[in-house]
Amino acid sequence: MMRTRFRPAVWLATGMVASLVGCATPPREDASAADGLAQVDALLRQADTGMAVQLAVQPSQVRIGEDVRLLVNAKGPGYLYVYQVNADTKRVVQVFPNAVDGANYSAGGTVALPRATWRITAGGPAGVGYFVAVVSPTAMDLNAVAVEVGQGRIPRPAQYGAAMGSLREVAP
Repeated sequence: MMRTRFRPAVWLATGMVASLVGCATPPREDASAADGLAQVDALLRQADTGMAVQLAVQPSQVRIGEDVRLLVNAKGPGYLYVYQVNADTKRVVQVFPNAVDGANYSAGGTVALPRATWRITAGGPAGVGYFVAVVSPTAMDLNAVAVEVGQGRIPRPAQYGAAMGSLREVAP
């Protein structure tokens, strides 16, 4: 599992990245909270294809303990949310916005994460995990987001673009 390390010694789990485009919000299809990949699939299928989002991880393979950077590119302005589904696909964690960095509005273009005040560090176990970036023209209630993530679900705004990518973590 990836870990997001904040300089004030706060750790959060994180995960993997690549690129896809997605988008629109039909009625919520309840993917099992225990199956993170089914949630990612439903999220990407229901995304608005007009809201092009791309997600890249640098590098795409790391040793546990090494740092990772995410590059999220959005066609237009919106609020960015990044989640991780760990290697066993059973745990969903909110990576961004977070307790140290809550500035998730972007005018469009590329956003590089983490920013200077925090880090994303591969925390193991070895395997492939996933990052999911969601960009919405409207902000989500962060308290409601925290509740959904706490219940193992990836929150979906009414309209959004989404992208997913993977990161392979290998033993040191």
